[in-house]
Order: sequence, then structure tokens, then C-alpha cells
Amino acid sequence: MEGNRGSSQRCDLLRKIREFTRAIVQDLSIGRSPIVLIDRFRVHCTNPHANCCCSSVLPNGKEILTLQRENHVHRLGVLLRVLLIVQQLLQENRHGSKRDIYYMHLSVF
Repeated sequence: MEGNRGSSQRCDLLRKIREFTRAIVQDLSIGRSPIVLIDRFRVHCTNPHANCCCSSVLPNGKEILTLQRENHVHRLGVLLRVLLIVQQLLQENRHGSKRDIYYMHLSVF
């Protein structure tokens, strides 16, 4: 029983990764900058006068990443790299820690 649930969760995660990356590729193919809503490490902005989306209608603790900001481009690249590694681990039914992922691609982090 436990094996079926684990297999189902793996399939769900793989499907979500495919859908996420497909949406990004579709946006790029029509010349639109992808928009990714992520959890923030901080729940408040440290610079209230900055040109950011902190004062927008986003839920508290959320942030938008786009290709329109240079530091977001790097963060999106890291996110996609981590998703690729997670996808490979899931497909091979292997486990890996955040530390493993970090040391697999030191230059990215």
C-alpha cells in the first residue's frame, strides 16, 4: 500500500514539474516573459522605497519572479536546474538532499 502511494506522489510531482516547465516554454515561445509566484524568504521588504512588488496585492510572503529583472533571471535559472535534478531523482526512484543538489552544481549556487 505504501509503495502505491509513493508512486502516485512521484507521478504527481513529475506531472507538476512538466506542467510548470511547459508553461514557461510556452510563454517564451510567444515572446512573453514568464511570471513565477514563489514563497519569499522574508515576509517584508527591507527597502520600502525600492521599485519592487512588495506593496502590491500579492499574498503576504509571496514574490513574483520575471525575466525582466536581472537578479530574477539567475533565480529562475537556479529554480529550473533544481527542478531538473528533482525530476531525474524521481524518475530514477532515488533520493537526494538539498546538500547533494548543492554539491552537484556548485557553480550554479
